[in-house]
Amino acid sequence: MTFDYIPVPRTIYKGVSKLAPGSRFEWTLGDNDPKIERYWTPPPADESAIVPDEYELESLIELAVKRQMISDVPIGAFLSGGIDSSLLVAMMVRHSSGPVRTFSVAFDEGDVDESSIAKLVAQRFETNHTVLRAEQLGSEQLLDLIGKLDEPFCDPALVPTYSLSEMTKRHVKVALSGDGGDEVFGGYPKYLLGENGHISLPFGSTFHKILKELPWRPRGMDRIYWRTLNSAEKIRFSWARYGDFPVFRKDLRQLLSPCCHEAAQVQNYFEAWEQKARRYGYTFDTDLLMRADLETYLSENCLVKTDRASMLASLEVRVPYLDETILDRVLPLPAHHKIIDGELKALLTPIARRLLPKEVWNRPKHGFTVPLDVRLANAWRPAVETVLEWGESHFDLFDYHYLRRLHRINVTEGEITRELWNPLVLIAWAMGRSGRMSKPPGRTSQPRNGVQHMTCV
Repeated sequence: MTFDYIPVPRTIYKGVSKLAPGSRFEWTLGDNDPKIERYWTPPPADESAIVPDEYELESLIELAVKRQMISDVPIGAFLSGGIDSSLLVAMMVRHSSGPVRTFSVAFDEGDVDESSIAKLVAQRFETNHTVLRAEQLGSEQLLDLIGKLDEPFCDPALVPTYSLSEMTKRHVKVALSGDGGDEVFGGYPKYLLGENGHISLPFGSTFHKILKELPWRPRGMDRIYWRTLNSAEKIRFSWARYGDFPVFRKDLRQLLSPCCHEAAQVQNYFEAWEQKARRYGYTFDTDLLMRADLETYLSENCLVKTDRASMLASLEVRVPYLDETILDRVLPLPAHHKIIDGELKALLTPIARRLLPKEVWNRPKHGFTVPLDVRLANAWRPAVETVLEWGESHFDLFDYHYLRRLHRINVTEGEITRELWNPLVLIAWAMGRSGRMSKPPGRTSQPRNGVQHMTCV
């Protein structure tokens, strides 16, 4: 609920662990335990590292793209209309014997549609461009997709990524993606929180205590609460969907059934991230945030999303921005060379201005996601209500009065997104597992690979 994914080394399955990014697993027959060691970690910031000029960096990106275009099957590219994917297409054109195949997603609802920008890029480089209308995924397909995941995963971008992969595989077998560009070059506005100068309102601690003592969580308090936090607290608040926050939408205690509060250890909600971040220091500056993201948000969210979605569609996806030719040169650079005077991706911007349409680089950043509140209140409303009904009978973890309240607010007013989506995904995943129960003749029904009834223990 906090991070959208289950942090390494944990998994949803008792007694099963994930191997951490950059780690080697070795086990010898006869040994009780495996040997696990790190073979790679993001390098620390090096003030002596020489900053590449735009032409050297352009050559590095082009080389990475050329290397990853090697294929004996048709190859294309995901084109979102952002700087990262658009630059990849620009480089692909230089090494393609024919028009590059590009693919993007268009939305009819909300304000997340970037297909028109992607079309401008496709026209600039004369690609063979295909657009998917994203509304094709309905309630039943959504629940089927969630049920196919090996463990609950709550980034809603999985949905359009899967749809895009399904469309793309009909034309090519391999696609290049811009994953990693934001983490390597500093493309997220949240990294600005690591800079100095955040001033919290006076009497913030008193306001926090008052909110903690209230028996309910009044709506709208999150905007005031945010202003009472210091820099480190703001980062925790921004990085977490749910946590130990006394405000509506973000209070994990509101979400959980009362019997689960103590077992959940809500006060430790952020420990999984901080444990990894401490490898890079104890100050939440931009360098630490970017390096921690490489082995948390990038490795456990972005790459998992692309891998699961593309593999479900039988499509291979490659990520040139994570090619070692780029990482070896760019990762040692301190963050202040990548984000300059508040300008994100300062290293890539000169190349983008020279090669790409102005509409690509002269606009606010948009993430690749779905208009979640609109979908949950309309096209996916049957799925929401089916999941809540099943959960009340089989999954005691959550306070369903609270979840139904969120659903009512979203149907009437909108703007309820991840705070409803994340618990729905977990319940839907458990529901999908319960659907695979088998009842052998003469025996009581027991889950073989799933859930019969879950409660907090």
